[in-house]
Amino acid sequence: MQRSSQGSKRIWRTGFIDHDGAILRYAVNLSDQKTVDRFVVFFNGRTEWIEKYSHLCTSLDLPQSCGFLTWDHRGQGGSSGVRGHIDDYGQFARDARAIITHVVKNIPYVAISHSMGGLILLSGVLSKQINPKGLILCSPLLKLPNQPVPRWLLYPLSLIASSTGFRYASCGGGGIERVLPEGNPLTHSLEVFDQEQHPPYPVPTPTFGWLLATARASEEVFELDRLKNLEVPILMLGGTEESVVDFSSFSAWTIKVKTITRVSVDLALISGARHELLAESPEYYEQAVRILKKQLRAWSM
Repeated sequence: MQRSSQGSKRIWRTGFIDHDGAILRYAVNLSDQKTVDRFVVFFNGRTEWIEKYSHLCTSLDLPQSCGFLTWDHRGQGGSSGVRGHIDDYGQFARDARAIITHVVKNIPYVAISHSMGGLILLSGVLSKQINPKGLILCSPLLKLPNQPVPRWLLYPLSLIASSTGFRYASCGGGGIERVLPEGNPLTHSLEVFDQEQHPPYPVPTPTFGWLLATARASEEVFELDRLKNLEVPILMLGGTEESVVDFSSFSAWTIKVKTITRVSVDLALISGARHELLAESPEYYEQAVRILKKQLRAWSM
């Protein structure tokens, strides 16, 4: 671990671990004044990188005894791996377990996620690879959108492509290069959208293998036999202008979990917000942060 920057009270440190054939980059924000007795662990989304959310730790105003951990998933950011590809979400979950074990060790933690990070987080929890004390799912990728390709066609299409030598070929979707800033589906912040179009760690459109792995993981997080074993409280947060992932899946998943478990699960919606709740314009971002801070306080974080 090496020091990368220092504020008046908290220090960012970055590090790398070698795990399952990839070098994974992570970053942890710690107080230089107190012993850490809890953590917030953040799972970012597809194509994203650590620095994109460096502001979040400050916005959450975490106690000095609370650490903040995040990392670049394999295949994106400063981590190695095939860009835009994963064979299965179990690999993402194993990576998460390795990094959390390395940094957090046995300290209690709450997990916050964005988009694809939510599917990774749920996959890890439902497979019992990771054990947070609470989950906050922001704009989670529970199901792929039903357009431009109908969702019923995505699984067989990606399965055929992956089985006939095109597993690592681009599926042609998921890019924003030709999207106009005004009315884009990600955020009302034109500054953030420009950053999305010119990222420091470019990631190509996802592969057919990624599409197949995502379709399979999406089915798994709705399976009754998996969901009935949920034991941690959950808050799901979304924007009513969501169109990057399937908006209807937010309420469908929440209702399903409430029906078959006694877990506390709540859905909060921010009117008018788009997909990037944690990189939105101030009007929406500040609402999201207030909700997150309230929930973290309720969980004694």
